[in-house]
Formats: sequence, C-alpha cells, structure tokens
Amino acid sequence: MAQIASPDSIPALQKAFVNTEVSIVVRRTALTALQKIGTEDAINILTEACKEDPAVGIQACKLLGELGYKKAVPLLSKGLAALGRQYRKWRTIRDSEREDFSEEEAEAWRIELVEARPQPGWTFELAHAMARIDPEKTAVELLSHDIADVRYGAWMGMGSVGNVKLLKELHRKLVGSSDPLFRYAAYRAMDEILIHLETTGGSQELIELKNFYRQVQDHEGIGDRVEWTIKQLEWANL
Repeated sequence: MAQIASPDSIPALQKAFVNTEVSIVVRRTALTALQKIGTEDAINILTEACKEDPAVGIQACKLLGELGYKKAVPLLSKGLAALGRQYRKWRTIRDSEREDFSEEEAEAWRIELVEARPQPGWTFELAHAMARIDPEKTAVELLSHDIADVRYGAWMGMGSVGNVKLLKELHRKLVGSSDPLFRYAAYRAMDEILIHLETTGGSQELIELKNFYRQVQDHEGIGDRVEWTIKQLEWANL
C-alpha cells in the first residue's frame, strides 16, 4: 500500500484508515502511505488521525513529527493540554488516599484511580512529535513540563533533530535556570543532540563544536561530554 501511494490514492487510503473493521496493521500502513504522499490533503488527514485511539493516533503523531509539519503543533499542543488536565485529575485522586479508609472506601478509591488514569504512551509521543517539529521553541518549553514523560519526549525529540546552534541555546538556558526539572531535561537534551551529532556530524559540525567547547570546557559534566563528541568526530573524519 505504501509503495504505490500517490495523490490519486488519498481517498482510498483515507477510507482504509477510518475503517475500524480492518486490521490495525492496514490502518497504520495507510497512514504511512499518506505521509509518503506528503501533500496538504494527506497531511490534514494525518493531523486529524492524531485525535484517534492510541492504536493509530500515536502512529499519526510520529509521522507528523518525522515530517516536521509546523501547522500540526497547535493541534498536538491542544491534545497535550487535555492530557495534562487528565493527569492533574488523576493525581488529585491519587493523593486523596487515606490510611483510615474502610474496605469499601479503599475499593471505591482504587476503581476511581484506575478509571481516571490517562492512556499511557500519548504524552511521550505528542511531546516527541512537537519537539521534532519545533525544537527551538516548543521543545524548550516542554523541558520544564510537570509530566515526566513530556520532558522525556521533548529531550528525545530534540536529540533526533538537534544541531550545534540548538546545543548552544540549551546551554545558555540551562546556566540561567534554577528549575531542577528544566536543568536535568536540558542536560539530557544536550546529551541526545551530541549522540545525534556523533553519527551525523561532519567537518563543519566539528569546527562548531570545538568553538563551543572553548566556552564550556570548565563546566562540569558538559565540557567533558562535548569533548567526547569532538573526539568521536575527529576519529570519524580522519
């Protein structure tokens, strides 16, 4: 299906995607084919697919992230905000547990807690897609989110598309922040970017990293990490 994708096949692919009676594999393959087509109509269908159940919605988010489609960020952000409200409700219920619960109260609390728990996986994938699409602004904001999986998705997404310019900006913000959540997430994002550069960087990135190293060589944990990537690139570019 993905191999024969063309703009003329969009209606058939959309029909395959919305058909809940076919297998998940077929529906996901239809989404992948729409990504390969890449026209505005195809991308609009992918964007709408993000609202679907996790079986296909998460796949659609991943594909949009790979495309770097900036118009999808508001919708993804809206979905993440809704999940944030669900998590806050779940946390409120979780924290309402009391030691003096009767057996009936404890069981009712447990059921309410289970029913309120948000769908797993969504927060990471939404944040990861948003970070890939807009690593300079949206992703940086997500690094201080109060949901751990959002921060995780953001730093991993940034790592997959980051460059030395973003590395420098993250370091600047890390140094200027006192928020422990952001500082840890920013460091992890820097680490992932450096891992990415170790496999994709060339002579230009090597020059930029050496210049950056002069600024951070005395920064504990960061100077040594940047130096390691420089050595990997020097070896790769021999």
